Amino acid sequence: MIYPTPAFQLTKHYPNVLCAPDPCVVDIQGLIVGITSVDVLLNIGKEEISLPCSPELGSGSQTLGLVSRDGWFPYILSWPPAWFQSSSTKGDRLGRLASHVLAQQYFYPLYPPEESLNVDLELLEKHTHLGVTPHVLILPSDLRSFIKDINGCVVVNPERLAKGVVGGSFARLVVNPPTSSDGNCAKIISGEVIKI
Repeated sequence: MIYPTPAFQLTKHYPNVLCAPDPCVVDIQGLIVGITSVDVLLNIGKEEISLPCSPELGSGSQTLGLVSRDGWFPYILSWPPAWFQSSSTKGDRLGRLASHVLAQQYFYPLYPPEESLNVDLELLEKHTHLGVTPHVLILPSDLRSFIKDINGCVVVNPERLAKGVVGGSFARLVVNPPTSSDGNCAKIISGEVIKI
């Protein structure tokens, strides 16, 4: 498989079948759903460095360093950044990993990509940009399944449908009609992850 993957071309037209590329953003009667099949959460988790705040530097600051051929250059970084300080991701590793995708607005925000992933670099930036924050973001992963509200976006990790010779799990979402126009779709979406 090469990522991003173009949509499959059917020889016959079926009115209820949509062949979409991987990744894709689908508009279902005003509900924006972002979907990919790549395990971006696991890949981000392998690359992420998480540092606790240092009290001696003051609230919200951490000393980090840049290493170059000439030596180590310390600098002060406001940590954590504003988009990272949401109460929905504080102390929550899986939520924090998913928040990277939303904050950077790319389905695959890592460069260089994981070695095991065959990536077409010319198409990566063009076809993996979200463009808009979706109401629902589906990120299947080998990590533990979850459904979380992250800054108004419902992020779903249903895990995998099949795990070797045994069944895996899938997610079932119910979207109710909106009762207000506040724009937070997380209030009208409920879901569950079902083990097979």
